[in-house]
Amino acid sequence: MTSELTKALCAFQREVGTIHKEARAQYGNFADLATVLSTITPPLSKQGLAITQTFVSSGEGEGINLITTLRHTSGESVESVLPMVIQKGRNALHDFGAACTYLRRYSLLAMLNLVADIDTDGVVDDVPQPPLQQEVKPSQTKAKAAPAKAKTPAKPPAESSAATLPPEEQPISDEERALCRQLLTELKTEPRNQIITAFKKQFGLPSDALITQHITLPAHVSFIQERVSEQPPEAYASSGSAE
Repeated sequence: MTSELTKALCAFQREVGTIHKEARAQYGNFADLATVLSTITPPLSKQGLAITQTFVSSGEGEGINLITTLRHTSGESVESVLPMVIQKGRNALHDFGAACTYLRRYSLLAMLNLVADIDTDGVVDDVPQPPLQQEVKPSQTKAKAAPAKAKTPAKPPAESSAATLPPEEQPISDEERALCRQLLTELKTEPRNQIITAFKKQFGLPSDALITQHITLPAHVSFIQERVSEQPPEAYASSGSAE
């Protein structure tokens, strides 16, 4: 890393604010890509720094690399190459989009030596905590114990109604909903508004509805992912906001 870029990066790290965990996933809150970008972009620009992220073929089969480049107005730059790890699930676009936002976020944080949140995107084993002992008041120790009542056998829990629904009517996870919101956020205002309008028309929502509150089914996720994937490269922005 060269001298001018190093000086600017040091100044950036003195000024960058806290990256708050405002998004929610299955295992807790985390800082999504939009939050990371909105936090780091102003202090980067102030120091004459900019970050670009592009995708290139690795040249080995169907592999793809994520290229993250930190640039300075002096012409100096430093580059990071990260192989894309894409899971194979039921929706190829969903899997690619999830890998993009996940790896872009962590590549940015690594490049700038920042920590936004504890890595809880993977499987976490919850350790059960022992129940707190209730304080017993002196007056309670003197009271005569009431005879114990016979316990009624507990009924087996009823099968969840959601589990009996067909796949197309199964409610989506918070993570899938956050991904849709992120895909919309990365678009510029005009193409984003066109997709939002089409979504409302397709699913019979009023014009003033917030679609982020109506993304509840796999059909909603597929609709947004398909429309976003159809957008040309110039339709994307580095940051923005969705409904």
